[in-house]
Order: sequence, then structure tokens, then C-alpha cells
Amino acid sequence: MIILILIALIIITFPFTRLWVKRIRLSIKIRVMCKKHGFSTFPIHKLWFLGRRNSLKCDIYIETKNEILGLKLFSVQRKNSILIFDEKGTYINRKRRPISLGSFANIDSKAKRIPDYNFRYDFRPTWEIKTPKNILLINPVCNEILFRKRNGNETILGSGDVINGMYLYPLSRFLGLLEHINDTENI
Repeated sequence: MIILILIALIIITFPFTRLWVKRIRLSIKIRVMCKKHGFSTFPIHKLWFLGRRNSLKCDIYIETKNEILGLKLFSVQRKNSILIFDEKGTYINRKRRPISLGSFANIDSKAKRIPDYNFRYDFRPTWEIKTPKNILLINPVCNEILFRKRNGNETILGSGDVINGMYLYPLSRFLGLLEHINDTENI
């Protein structure tokens, strides 16, 4: 009985453990990259890397030579899910469940409103001369990110696409953006 309880506990806590591990790695990678290129980081709270998608403040600012990058962390619990944004400012999670050998059923969650994130929280007056860039950083990532148009058609979203005034990035592409910013600012 104890073994069954432990197995159930592991299954239940796995998505949260995955989130914490991924976010700790995210924190380390961002800090290393910023230190390497001389960018300054300004966390909004001590555990910024555990930021939740429903909290209204952005989680950290990164100051480069010409830009202020405001990051809001947005997590997806299951890697095999699909995240779908739409024109109404909502999002859903789609889970694929096997129903028979080789066929799947898509199960969509209830639509949730994307909060109006505050990318000006604790914004410093010295940053007013720099270009702000609001970034929705998806971490951990899911299998696919889509955009649903009004007519119901869904298209794949890529890194740098804009959703509700925020640039969408997974961690790997965001680190590439930091490299690119450093290359262009040193010209």
C-alpha cells in the first residue's frame, strides 16, 4: 500500500518538480548569459524564476545598452500539450489523449484570459530613454504553440511572434535573442 501511495505521489508531483528544475536552469542560463554580455538584471521578487502565469507583474528586467527587456514567465505543465492563443486575448491548453492505436482525441481546457501583465512595475526613470520590449517567456515549453483566428483556423506561432503586445519566446530562442542584441549593440 505504501508503494502505491509513493507511486501516486510521484505521478502527481512530477509536473511541479519538472517546473522547478526547468526554472532553476532558466535562472542560471539567463544570469550566465547576462553576465557574459554585461547586461544588468533586475528581479521583481527574490524567487522571480518561479513566477506564475497568473501573477500580474513581470518577473525580471534585463537592461542592455539600448533596450529594457521585461520578462513574464508563462509555464505549461505537460510537454506533450499544445498551447493555443486567440484574438480575444485568451488561451487554452490542448491535451492529446490516445483513444486507440495510432489515433488521438484532442481535449481542450476551458479558455482562460491572458492577464494584463504590468511591464512598468518598478520601472526606473533612467530606463525611459531605452526601448522597452515585453517578452512572454514560455518555460517549460509545450509541444506546440498555436494561434487561433476568428474563423477557427490555427497557425503555428514562432519565436518573436507578438501576442497581446508581448513577444513570445522559449528559453533557447530568448538566449539567442540576447546573443543577437549583444552583436547588434556592439556594431
